Amino acid sequence: MKKKRIVLPKGVIKIKPGYNPNSSSIGTVIYSFPLVYIVLSTIAALLTALLTSKKKNRNE
Repeated sequence: MKKKRIVLPKGVIKIKPGYNPNSSSIGTVIYSFPLVYIVLSTIAALLTALLTSKKKNRNE
């Protein structure tokens, strides 16, 4: 059985077979976004709680 030669479009050097091999590395970063958002929202909540408690102590 002969393998068929694939003609690539102009500018394409080679094609890598497999699970999503031709995508950019953004796929590896996507999973860190939720973690960053959780950490940032936690920090914001803590800062808000600290500032609010300091403001209450001044008014008393």
